[in-house]
Amino acid sequence: MEPFLKLMKTYCIDYTNSHDTSWLPAIMTDDYVVNICGHRLQRSASYQESVEALFADAPGLNITIHEIYFNGDRLAMRFSEHATFVSRNNARATWRGFSTYTWDGTRLTECWVEQDFFSRYQQFKSGVPYAPRSPAIDAWMTSPTPEDPNALSAALNWLQTFDLSRATSHSIDDSDDNPAWTMPIVPRKVEITDAFSAGGKVPFHATVTGTLTPGDGKEVRMPVCGVITVASTGAIEQVEAVFDRFTNLVANR
Repeated sequence: MEPFLKLMKTYCIDYTNSHDTSWLPAIMTDDYVVNICGHRLQRSASYQESVEALFADAPGLNITIHEIYFNGDRLAMRFSEHATFVSRNNARATWRGFSTYTWDGTRLTECWVEQDFFSRYQQFKSGVPYAPRSPAIDAWMTSPTPEDPNALSAALNWLQTFDLSRATSHSIDDSDDNPAWTMPIVPRKVEITDAFSAGGKVPFHATVTGTLTPGDGKEVRMPVCGVITVASTGAIEQVEAVFDRFTNLVANR
């Protein structure tokens, strides 16, 4: 097993699914940072407190890995989490996410991640949880795929506008489960915060500035994390991503 993948196996199974925060010093550096929803959570400060509060509220929470993108040095995941929440009268939900990671050869150093907390919130309100998708077949034995500079360049070029009309297909937020899904923002500017290639797959994290849809014309900043599939011709075949809709549509309202 590749060392990075072995580390992520420990992260997902021994730490996350077991709710065992005693693993944190072994799998994360002291200055490890999680970038999520526009916030920076440091392991030495707010991170552990946040996850322990989550585990207390959702004592059965589990993560399912649907795909790993790995080039030998960088790694990203497409995943979902599913849980029953005590504070929500035992309401259940399944919500998707994407994450990218850096490491120092032994422990994780930084993570960029977005999860579809708005979808989770909507499932709480409706009382009808989404069904989990199928897991990857032995994600921990994913073979490294060398970086493709042409794929990375094509994806970075597309990200400048985040124009879905230039992509053959897309799967964004909960659009696979919710036929009423619409693009949550009209992009005006895109700041790319992380991106790498594993062959034709390009995981990324960015912040999109634009106007909410629907909305009152107010301009907002909305983080997004996902994976772009680039064809050998340079065409954008698919965009899979999760926007931080919750912050702008619920938390800041």
